[in-house]
Amino acid sequence: MLTDWMQLAVTQAKKAGVATYQNPQVGAVLVKDGQVLAQGYHHYFGGDHAEVDVLRQVTSEQAKDATLVVTLEPCSHYGKTPPCCERIVQAGIRKVVIGQLDPIQLSVARAASICWIMTWRSSRVVWQRKYER
Repeated sequence: MLTDWMQLAVTQAKKAGVATYQNPQVGAVLVKDGQVLAQGYHHYFGGDHAEVDVLRQVTSEQAKDATLVVTLEPCSHYGKTPPCCERIVQAGIRKVVIGQLDPIQLSVARAASICWIMTWRSSRVVWQRKYER
């Protein structure tokens, strides 16, 4: 299941094409009780990130205790947009599954101190850390 959801997130990320340059293409999928609630991506440079795109598509009740599958570790710093990690915590997301850590030093592994983060590689969890809410 997680592999399928991550593949959906990758498919979403590709929709951006070159519009996100100088940022990476990022996709996200929100899942609850085994059902995909929303899919989204980072549409253009300076715009909402994929995590926010997904959260805008659901109610607060739907987001609470859901799992967010995202291709890149959510940002944890202020830039052109506020930190996605803050929005994730505010939404009550229970778990975040990421495809890779953010290589930008402002973000790398900082999201792990914000919420459940799992790095998904080769169909298995290779790293996780828990944030106590």
